[in-house]
Amino acid sequence: GSGLLVARSAARPGLGAIWGLLAIVEVLAFLRSPLRYAERLAGHDLAFAALVRWRTWLFDLLVPLSPAGLGTARRGDLLTRAIDDVDTLQDLYLRTVLPLCVAGTTAIAAVAVVGSQEVWSGFWLACGFSITTLGAIAAARMASGTARAAAAARGQLAAVVADGLEGASELTAYGAWDQLHRRVEDLRSHLDALARTRAFARGLATTSTVAGAGIGVVGATMASVSSAHLAALTSTHVAVVALVALASFEPAASIAQAVLGLDVVRAAGERLGVFEGVAEPDTGNLGVPDGPLTLAFHHASLRYHGATREAFRGVDLSIPAAGITVVTGPSGSGKSSLLTAALKFWPLSDGYLTANEHPFADLEPEALRGRLGSVLADTHLFSGTIADNLTLGTHHYNLEHLVAVLDAVGLDDPASWLERPVGPRGAGLSGGERQRVAVARALLTNAAVLLVDEPTAHLDGATAAHLQASLIARSRSSAIVWVTHDAPPTDAVARLHLVDGQVAAT
Repeated sequence: GSGLLVARSAARPGLGAIWGLLAIVEVLAFLRSPLRYAERLAGHDLAFAALVRWRTWLFDLLVPLSPAGLGTARRGDLLTRAIDDVDTLQDLYLRTVLPLCVAGTTAIAAVAVVGSQEVWSGFWLACGFSITTLGAIAAARMASGTARAAAAARGQLAAVVADGLEGASELTAYGAWDQLHRRVEDLRSHLDALARTRAFARGLATTSTVAGAGIGVVGATMASVSSAHLAALTSTHVAVVALVALASFEPAASIAQAVLGLDVVRAAGERLGVFEGVAEPDTGNLGVPDGPLTLAFHHASLRYHGATREAFRGVDLSIPAAGITVVTGPSGSGKSSLLTAALKFWPLSDGYLTANEHPFADLEPEALRGRLGSVLADTHLFSGTIADNLTLGTHHYNLEHLVAVLDAVGLDDPASWLERPVGPRGAGLSGGERQRVAVARALLTNAAVLLVDEPTAHLDGATAAHLQASLIARSRSSAIVWVTHDAPPTDAVARLHLVDGQVAAT
């Protein structure tokens, strides 16, 4: 419209001849900004809504798989997938689908309008769009696979850095920082090489866009000028053809970025999709009623991913609804693995487990875990206060109960501990303090069965005796499975001694 207005105004026909066209251009100019804002707003709303759906989908997918279904996935790599790769998926609408649709629609409309005025002008304009599109496709093929390799390398880099930060004290003690630094440098160099390849492909795509625009605009203009010489077109139509051809290549500039972005989005989707094909562990739908709970292992065996032998095998063990069941044995004999199997963290390779004589496969996993409390060797404490960690998973608590449970695990002046910061993964506490906070958190639950792994480790004799007395008191109303290297409680109702993964005589 603006091009036609300029062309007609050049002939000075008077205001009365162009007032209608002038009004239309003014209205369109006024609507340009709000329409562009509406387009951006709709695009971003669509992208953010998609992010919510993808994050929810990923969380719902990972929770049932953790930890066994995640295999050997490293923490840093999982974090990269959950944050960076999910964020990349928003580009599917915002920077790929929407720009391609706008550019395609504009190209078709421009060729149709110009071609209706002058056929050869439409032909040259179509050639320009073809060159732009083919150049973008060639660039995408050149960069094909780099996005996938770069995403994998970034995941590895995040995993290496996360492991390095977590094990900083050990790396310092053993003087192993140089090895970590070399690994980081290797990954960085690999990422730089991939980035150079993508930059070259992006340059090729930009060049094809400029070349296509030049050929399309110049060719269409020259063809229209030739027709004007033959009196097939007026000078006004020549100006309109040139201006329409020039304006139509503005959205076409996004074709290259959109086509290259598809490879990045596809790589992110593939990295997230690997978890979708992983078989979930047994997920029954039978609830676990309140009241006493008995557990039993029936000729149970467990082998971890990639292991050459079972962590334990052929275990038969009945855990009464109350009292202490002691599991002893040397390191590596499979004691802790019994607890992870009871929590349904890892599927058995043979045999089965029952709760109140119902096979675990028939029970709803979350309902079962809701009846179990655990203090594992690597129990996680979150970066917050001790009170935050004690009340994890529940909003119903009493301050007196929190103070009482901290006193039960041997923390002096327990009220002063509640607002003490824990630090990342419990770094603000000593090993013994972390252990006691974990035990306190388990005691605060209404679990029918407590699974505790070395609960008195890292403690002095008096504190260990105090904690042991508290657990023995709890065992009068619920079952406790007590894994230990130390002297076990003498009043246990059942005992199991493991040697090299097999039940042995005590």
